[in-house]
Amino acid sequence: MPTRPTRRGGGWTGGAVEVVVKDGPSSALAGTADGLAAIAPAAVSRVVDTTAAGDSFNGTYLARRAQGQAIEDAVAAAHRIAGQVITRKGAIVATDPAPPLAAEERGIGGIY
Repeated sequence: MPTRPTRRGGGWTGGAVEVVVKDGPSSALAGTADGLAAIAPAAVSRVVDTTAAGDSFNGTYLARRAQGQAIEDAVAAAHRIAGQVITRKGAIVATDPAPPLAAEERGIGGIY
């Protein structure tokens, strides 16, 4: 069982001010000096290939936080993108006949 990151002096161990721990299909733990939250991913109907799911999660999370989104919203968006990636072979989010992503997830700042 993974241990929780611990707070020390207003930050997290190691000096981090924000910590997100992803655990595959389980809830991600997101923590700041204000507390710890568990954010569950949306259900995925069929897992095809988990290649780059973590990278997709991380990239989406970091991009959303850089845009100023709240930690919980950024984690939720990251879960959604990672959930899309694992439904296709080859670590690619489809832009074809698969169900379309919400407008907010088609691109971040015009980057696809």
